[in-house]
Amino acid sequence: METNVKKEIKTLQVNKKAYFNYSVLEDLEAGISLAGTEVKSLRAGKFSFVDSYIKIDNGELWLVGFTIRAPSSTTRATATVVSLYIDRR
Repeated sequence: METNVKKEIKTLQVNKKAYFNYSVLEDLEAGISLAGTEVKSLRAGKFSFVDSYIKIDNGELWLVGFTIRAPSSTTRATATVVSLYIDRR
């Protein structure tokens, strides 16, 4: 039996500074592929978009400088470069 379960999409962070400093012409929604420990860190709020930007390379969008802190204090933080999967709103 199939059940219709809708998962709520949670916005983790909004870049208010970008809307203040720049003229935003279009909003895009993007997804990224993460490993298990990265998901755990995101759920715990251990990430930062500070100094990150989008780079276009061969028609692909890349998020550069996005920092995900490690879920435990025994491992160090990683600055990642990830490919984005885009959907127009």
